Amino acid sequence: MFFTFCGLFLLQSCVKEGYYDPGQQSVVEQFTDKDWERSYESSTMDGIKCTIHELWRFEKNGKCTRKSMTVYENGKTEENVIYDRWAFFTSNFRFLHFGSTTFWEIEKLTDTELHICQTYEDPLSVPGQDKTYFKFTCKQHKAPAN
Repeated sequence: MFFTFCGLFLLQSCVKEGYYDPGQQSVVEQFTDKDWERSYESSTMDGIKCTIHELWRFEKNGKCTRKSMTVYENGKTEENVIYDRWAFFTSNFRFLHFGSTTFWEIEKLTDTELHICQTYEDPLSVPGQDKTYFKFTCKQHKAPAN
């Protein structure tokens, strides 16, 4: 029994952390370490019109940052930063869950586009719930001018 336990422990310690199959690796590479952005028009509860610009960044370690800048029609601006955790929860890496209670289903992912469907409950176990669709584009990093 002792040798079996030691053998299993040694075998387990040889497994690479973060190993993905080629399909999963492709999703990780396309999704993480990029700046995903979107802008949209909205109104406050008081009816004041504004433009909101969001910038999302997903790290491979499961952390994410959402920065938003709101510009109101009177010229006033507000900035907000939210830090969260995220994880894929299906083997095809199509669904992810945030540390809060938000779920995303990736409908389209390329090097430059991310289309998602957002729900507030697990979309696999709670069908028919309200969904919100978002489209993001990848903000390309440019080298600073010399």
